[in-house]
Amino acid sequence: QTDFKILMSKFAAGLTIFPLLVFIACLVCGLLLVGFVLLAPGIMGVATVVPSPGFLLRGWGGMTLVLFGYLVLALLWYAPFLAWVGMLSTFVGRWSIPLAIGIPLLLSTIEGLFDFTSAPGGSYILNYLRWRGDFRYDTEPLFEAIFALASFDPWKTIGALLAGYDWPQMLIGLVFAVSVIFVASLYRRRVIKG
Repeated sequence: QTDFKILMSKFAAGLTIFPLLVFIACLVCGLLLVGFVLLAPGIMGVATVVPSPGFLLRGWGGMTLVLFGYLVLALLWYAPFLAWVGMLSTFVGRWSIPLAIGIPLLLSTIEGLFDFTSAPGGSYILNYLRWRGDFRYDTEPLFEAIFALASFDPWKTIGALLAGYDWPQMLIGLVFAVSVIFVASLYRRRVIKG
């Protein structure tokens, strides 16, 4: 195994294993909620109309698909940040997280010293990182699906989420992520292993 493959597998594991465990926990909580909705009126002795189990499970399945799609899009969006911290951890070990924040702050300070045009918000670098760190885009289809009183089409919602995604920035981020992992693998092979 090359150093690049080892670091890429660690990066891929960080993007998949922990988020998948959180997603599974959310699925279990959703099933528990479905069970509560079905059983609560009988336990509490309240006369109310309870949706059929099939209707609730279809809604749960549809929301599962939509939330899984949203999770994948969010992980792809934040991949450059994870790769950046991973590269720094190869260079400096446990100081990687403070440096992951400190280096952009230092660069924005240098930018402020030499840029006399006064960037909006104070810094072009920090403005970009603020924008990139905020995974807000057209989430209206997601909220419409969550708060729909009737059944919804999960595939239409996923299509709307895909249409609202900033694909060029995602690709730029993935190229950056692979690049910094490659740099970390070169450093690991030449400096750490000697």
